[in-house]
Amino acid sequence: MSEARNILVGLDGSPQAEGALDVAIELAIANHGRLTILTAAPQLPYLACTGASPEGVTALKRSMESGAERMLCRAVERVPDNVSVTTIFTPRPIREALISRIEDGSHDLVVLGSRDRGRICSALLGSVSRFALRHSPVPVLVVRAPSPREGDSRPRRPGSSLRRSRPAPLRALPR
Repeated sequence: MSEARNILVGLDGSPQAEGALDVAIELAIANHGRLTILTAAPQLPYLACTGASPEGVTALKRSMESGAERMLCRAVERVPDNVSVTTIFTPRPIREALISRIEDGSHDLVVLGSRDRGRICSALLGSVSRFALRHSPVPVLVVRAPSPREGDSRPRRPGSSLRRSRPAPLRALPR
């Protein structure tokens, strides 16, 4: 990953995407690179619009879009001043916008979070990270959220999921 200097990171506000942003920031710092943060306007589910007035649907859509734009602003605030950052807010579906940006943006690496929904849920609900892995012409780094350990209430530092834990000592099995 040492040549990853132009990094595209997808952001949707989930903890997994926030972790992906942390990793992307660390890579940009380490490689003297630049970040492009991409987010798409949330798509309104069809059922949410059923029976609603057109004005109500428009107001809900505007509210969701302004929330996504605020999320982008908060993400930029997390990026250190010595890292160049570009933000992209798109009304297009995220899969389409992501592949289009990869093809147009000359990115070296794509960093995405994964919710680890599993095969069945991903097939039903869709998985942007799986889609990117299959269709991206550049490497894709999928960052999975660390599983919370019981009784561990310590806050995690950005990138702490990158460190490897020490393997447990081997024990002889009883015969």
